[in-house]
Order: sequence, then C-alpha cells, then structure tokens
Amino acid sequence: MNRNRFLSTRKSTSQNPDRQNISNLEAPTMNKKSYTHAFKLVLVVLAFVLFGTSAMTLPAHAQANTVPAPCITNCIRVTNIALERKDSPAAPKITATVTIAMSPSVDTTALGGALVYAKWTLPNGTTVLAFGTTNANGQAVFQINGTPGTFTFTIINVTKSHFVFDRYNSVLSASIH
Repeated sequence: MNRNRFLSTRKSTSQNPDRQNISNLEAPTMNKKSYTHAFKLVLVVLAFVLFGTSAMTLPAHAQANTVPAPCITNCIRVTNIALERKDSPAAPKITATVTIAMSPSVDTTALGGALVYAKWTLPNGTTVLAFGTTNANGQAVFQINGTPGTFTFTIINVTKSHFVFDRYNSVLSASIH
C-alpha cells in the first residue's frame, strides 16, 4: 500500500470519536501515597537482591499461615538481642547486641564472621537498615541515635558460608522504650 494513500484514508480525531486527541492531556501527578508505594517497591526489590527470598516480607494475611521450616544441619540462629539505652543531653543512644550461635545445638557455640542484616524501627515509624558482622564471640553490635520513644530492632537475615539461617529457633525482634 502506498504511504500517501494510507495517510489520506485515515480519519482525523474530529471525524473519528473513538480516537482521543492526546495533545491536551496532562501528565499524571504523583501524590505522597504514590511515592510511598514506589519507595516500598524499591525496598522490596533491594531486599530481594541483597538477601534473597527469605528477606521478603509477605502481607499479614499470608504470614498468618506461613510457618518457617526448622533447619536440620549447618544452621545458625540468633540466640539473643540485647538492647541498651543511654540517655544523653544531646540525644539518646540505643545499642543492640545480637548474639549468633550454631543451631539446633543446645550449647552456644559462637560463630564469628556471620553477616547480620536487620532494621531499626524508630519512634516515628520510619525504618533504618543495619548491617554488621559478628566478632569471635558471635556478637554484632549496632548503634543508633534517636529521640525519646520506643525503638524496635528486627532481624531480617543472617548469612555465613556453608550455613543456613534458622528463623524457627531464633530471636527475631526486641524493643526498648
């Protein structure tokens, strides 16, 4: 078909009511809710890339029926999250000491060199990601400055070569006011 003939047979917008004139359409605007949803999507994708599927947060209705399978061999677990608050004139300092051990072993064999991925939930509801490596005693220490209120420290994932994170037998969260 000849191009000129094709163009001459097309109807204009005014002749064809099914076609819209897009020259006067406005670009969509993003409100605060749109930015929040976009930011959450970026965080979920980032968590998936950094930590794999075990770091993904399922909706509350999906979590209610999800029970993590216990780890059998080569497992590591979080045995304790100790939170300490030191108030100062400038701002309170919150310290979280996370202790990692082999699981399902009854003893507390410390594991140095494990990477701990966690998040702080601040009194205003915002979250701050935290990453740390355990020392020879199997402990990783995290600190954050803040305002008065309740701080929650939540474990996202723990990784170490040749080991699997045992969520089932782990302490996953602690709060301090």
